[in-house]
Amino acid sequence: MNNFVLYLYHNPHPSNSNKILSLVSSAFLIPSIASGLGRHIIILELSSIPRVLKWLFAANITSITALFLAKLSISALLLPLSPRKIFSGVIYGIVGLSSVNLVFSYVVIFAQCRPFSRQWNIVGTQKGFCWSADLLFTCHLLENGMSIEFFMLM
Repeated sequence: MNNFVLYLYHNPHPSNSNKILSLVSSAFLIPSIASGLGRHIIILELSSIPRVLKWLFAANITSITALFLAKLSISALLLPLSPRKIFSGVIYGIVGLSSVNLVFSYVVIFAQCRPFSRQWNIVGTQKGFCWSADLLFTCHLLENGMSIEFFMLM
């Protein structure tokens, strides 16, 4: 592990940013797992569920960003190899659509509950509202569908 961190430190290449964010995302999962992630909801204490959801939220944000940066680095690798301008245009289009997908993901994550802290308040003692399960399912279906299509185009 130390050698990998030293490698990233001594080789500050843009494609390494997704590796760093993946490590950060994994680091966010450790306290979530220690708090009970992966156990059945019936076994968990009610007081530990918000802590699990907060760490899971942080891991989700960093992993979405890491995936976007991985797509960006693949695009940067393919761009000089494209023999025609049409291929370059397709790659730029994929990067643009992936950027829209990233922004859409952030909007869905941050706008789904008002106030924001209601996301991990499963007891329902906090006033506010969250989107319906059907709307969230539709948004995540669109987001994942776009993500898979853009990845397959590459």
